[in-house]
Amino acid sequence: MEQLQSGRRAYLNQCGKCHALKSETTVPRDVWEATVNRMRNKNGAKLTDEEVANIARYLYAMASR
Repeated sequence: MEQLQSGRRAYLNQCGKCHALKSETTVPRDVWEATVNRMRNKNGAKLTDEEVANIARYLYAMASR
């Protein structure tokens, strides 16, 4: 549960500071991790490996609801 909460916080605070956030259900759940990694690797988002994993885990869990 802590990882999901951490992922949510990072999604809102880190991703949301650069662009409008998409609803968790607008992107297919199996695409979220690649999307978060792309933001870090190609777009320069300052995310740690742990933040990437937690954000992806959170988005996957929410998209699965």
